Amino acid sequence: MNERIKRFLKSSNKEKINKIKRYLIRKKSLFFKNVTYIPSGYKKNSQIVYSGPKVSILLPVYNHANIVRESINSILEQTYKNIELIILDDGSTDNLMEVLKPYANIKNVRIYTQKNQKLPRALTHLHKFVTGDFITWTSADNIMSKNMIEILVKKLLEEPDASLVYGDVYVINAKGKPYYGMYRDIDRDTKKANIIRLLRNEEPLKLGNDNYVNASFMYRKVDSNILKGHYADDVVGAEDYDYWLRLSKSGHIKHIKEDKPLYFYRIHDNSMSHEIETKKLKDQQLRISLLQEYEKKRAEWCEIRPNLILKDLDLNEEELLKKIALKLPVDVNLQKGTKKINFSSKNLNEDGYIKIDENYYYLMNKKEEICKLFKGIDFPKQVFKARNLYSRSFYVDKLYNLKRPILGCHINSENIEIKELKNLLANNYSNYFVIIDEINNANLKKLQKNYNNFIYFPDEKFGESFEIYSNLSRIFTLSCFNNLNREKNILLAYAIGRKISYNNNDAKYYSLYPYTIPYYNNLITITHNDSISDYDYEIMDKYLKEMNLVNSLNKIIKYYNSYTQEMYVERPKYKIDVIKEEDEPKKVEFKKEV
Repeated sequence: MNERIKRFLKSSNKEKINKIKRYLIRKKSLFFKNVTYIPSGYKKNSQIVYSGPKVSILLPVYNHANIVRESINSILEQTYKNIELIILDDGSTDNLMEVLKPYANIKNVRIYTQKNQKLPRALTHLHKFVTGDFITWTSADNIMSKNMIEILVKKLLEEPDASLVYGDVYVINAKGKPYYGMYRDIDRDTKKANIIRLLRNEEPLKLGNDNYVNASFMYRKVDSNILKGHYADDVVGAEDYDYWLRLSKSGHIKHIKEDKPLYFYRIHDNSMSHEIETKKLKDQQLRISLLQEYEKKRAEWCEIRPNLILKDLDLNEEELLKKIALKLPVDVNLQKGTKKINFSSKNLNEDGYIKIDENYYYLMNKKEEICKLFKGIDFPKQVFKARNLYSRSFYVDKLYNLKRPILGCHINSENIEIKELKNLLANNYSNYFVIIDEINNANLKKLQKNYNNFIYFPDEKFGESFEIYSNLSRIFTLSCFNNLNREKNILLAYAIGRKISYNNNDAKYYSLYPYTIPYYNNLITITHNDSISDYDYEIMDKYLKEMNLVNSLNKIIKYYNSYTQEMYVERPKYKIDVIKEEDEPKKVEFKKEV
């Protein structure tokens, strides 16, 4: 007799029943394989899904009324629609305001004016009006290709460790025709000489002598905020280059690696770059040389080995941070005092420091919070079993036999609003909802009795319920979630290979991440197209790596370095007269014609 049959006959009646039940479930799973609503199988091709973070496009203008229309129209005709255009007239003496007037009534356009203070100051002032999550700026004489913003946004979302991304450019003349004169000849495309092929590696940029990022770029607001959006007034002609070098201290500078250029860079006699290269070349070369030496010293400052002083932390926090610090180039000391991480070998005057609490790091100065960063998560390895989209766990009986999409989340429900969850349940009878909870919530238990499409799993440790996770079609979130629940569920979605449904009211937060899909009026639709490709997994893994325990601490240290890099290094004298700071720019309000 077969050994398996012998063991079955010797088992108790209860064990026999469970074995028969599991056998039937397996058979049933094969029969219903094509009607399950979890992602089934891998997609060969990837189309990264994202909700569309807001992009702020800045346009400083000085005396280019004759050509600015083409630049503005190229912005407003972008395929990517979640943009704002902020125009600043830097004291023009031509008829610029007359040209700008027709654009004043467009909803996502704002126009400001100030006394002439030159490009660096204009850019610094423009950053004060930014409300977007990503930032780029352009010039009145240049033109964006229609899909430039869309491609740059996509690349930034694909690269969570990047502070800035950039692409190749076409060069054109004053009439908009291909330009074949002298300009970055070493970077010319060998077949199409009007295309500038920019370097695809960020390391040479750090040498401080070649601004090959050029004019088609986009960077994150969080990284820009650490620099206070400040473009240096004393390096006119290299203010953007100096900014990229400072920006590189908090994240990588990455080429988008698209063959088709995204931008038309105009070279003509009236451009600032032409004036510098023809009339002020020696002065510019001197400034670049000084910048190169200055950047070397700033980089050395950022490479100093920090000495983390952990003050007034509880035992668990101390032990965790010491373990994390072992994997980073830092030394750790414990002292009594205010609750924060300090860098004793660098930050003697406390111009910047890192405060911590149970879940976040805060980059601070004496007056304010500069930025906030989640401490990160390291998931147990077994969680990644839930990515096996060809299978699902049949041991969770409550979920396995369901024939409708299952949306789930794993939270601490201490402050959850039941009303919002009720509305979601009432409007989505075609979906099941699962809440896996770190605590035991009596209100959610009661809710489970009143709604047939709601299932509750209390007292489950976060990140360890992979058999439940494997049955989920998507992760769902609610507006009443605190930031900790939001961040943990985004990373959980990436760990198990699922997309995320969120209330559209939370777009400001979730649109910063890929694979997030908003729902409106409490209606969520799941299709069979939720499958994930191997390339999608690569992007998700980048976020998991960037936001694990070690790299989160490393990131806040990078933010600290970026914030303080100019505080302790003497600035060179660039031999340029800095214009006196004038009043803040004023918003232009055109009178409506009767």
